[in-house]
Amino acid sequence: MIFDCTANPTGEFRLDFSQSVPEWAADVMSVRDRFLEPGPSFEVRTSGSTGAPKLIIIPKASLCHSAVLTVRTFGLQPGTRALLCLPTAGIGGLMMVIRAMIGRWHLTCVGPSLDPLADFLGPVDFAAMTPVQALRSIENYPNRWNQIRTVIIGGAPVSERLERMLAETQPACFITYGMTETITHIAIRKPLDSLYTTLPGVIVSTNEDGVLRITADHLPFPVETTDLASIGPDGRFEVLGRADNVINSGGVKIHPEPMEAKAEELISQPFYITSAVHAEFGQVPVLLLEGDISKEQKSYLLERLLTMFGKIASPRFVITTPKFERTETGKIKRWKNIKIN
Repeated sequence: MIFDCTANPTGEFRLDFSQSVPEWAADVMSVRDRFLEPGPSFEVRTSGSTGAPKLIIIPKASLCHSAVLTVRTFGLQPGTRALLCLPTAGIGGLMMVIRAMIGRWHLTCVGPSLDPLADFLGPVDFAAMTPVQALRSIENYPNRWNQIRTVIIGGAPVSERLERMLAETQPACFITYGMTETITHIAIRKPLDSLYTTLPGVIVSTNEDGVLRITADHLPFPVETTDLASIGPDGRFEVLGRADNVINSGGVKIHPEPMEAKAEELISQPFYITSAVHAEFGQVPVLLLEGDISKEQKSYLLERLLTMFGKIASPRFVITTPKFERTETGKIKRWKNIKIN
């Protein structure tokens, strides 16, 4: 199906801002104007979490189709009250504006921040957030959080702690899988369920290396991801981690992402697990930590991680750095194959 966005009335599309004419409002209006101006395509910049950010060209018909998929998946009717709290420079925020136009929603916009409910104007029917936004909203504004009917969460890994919190809250929460190249989410799952269910018209497969491949009605061509996945007989799939993040230690393949989700209960500072060069094993896991801790704290961390993950998978060293390099959307840019003196 190709959705003709020019045939869809946009007159009922409403925008509310949390303050009078904020500077970031121009970015929201720019998305609207660029989407409505003549031309068959739209330029979107990737996040840059796995390489240099790049511009990709997406047909407007594909953006419309993706918006319709979300509208239908979550049963969002004209007049839906939605919250925009993501930057429109990324695919997540951009698509919230386009969904509002296609679905004829009432879109409440707040400035992008880690505390999106600080200026909340709820209640709302639908919102999209990053994991850190969802976590801070639950912890700092539980009453406001409970005034949201449905929340989708994506853009970064979700910790086990956050998944448990999401499963116990009042809003219906869904963790999404997608990227700029797939025009935001193409699959969703409930918290504490590791298996994603694809949206209608989406087909997933894996290549000989187990890397996920996505074909969809709304995509102009198949998308080759960098994610390793396991697909069940019912078509649902589990993401095992990024292929380029896998640590090969003496022939044993270690996936850091599931370990990080578990270790978040132990480590409060930003961190990730990556590889260091090793003469005997080729690579070994190491823990990179933002900020500084004492030698005693490092030893304690390594002991706890050893208990969690065992001798092979557990990080061998703790490396601290004052500040991680991040993308414009807040994703950490990972180092790999660190040399340990």
